[in-house]
Amino acid sequence: RVDEDDTLLGFELGADDYVTKPYRPPILLARVKRLMESRYAYTGELSNEDILTRNGIHVHFPSRTVTVDEEKIGLTHTEYEILTYLMQNPGIIITR
Repeated sequence: RVDEDDTLLGFELGADDYVTKPYRPPILLARVKRLMESRYAYTGELSNEDILTRNGIHVHFPSRTVTVDEEKIGLTHTEYEILTYLMQNPGIIITR
């Protein structure tokens, strides 16, 4: 879809990028590589605020990755946001 509203909806739903047709495979590949590098290539110094750990779940905020017992877990944007909110607010009741 090439409509501006569709592009905005994609970003509101958590998309990191939006590609419209027709697209060229080399451009698509370059976008995927850039997204993978920016998401998984964090190499800076870590502070206590960069990682949150509770009950064997580790959230690495700079790369937005989650591991459970040393295994990386793939989460959608919304799942990640819910998990981090719950982990940062233990013991409180969350309404719908």
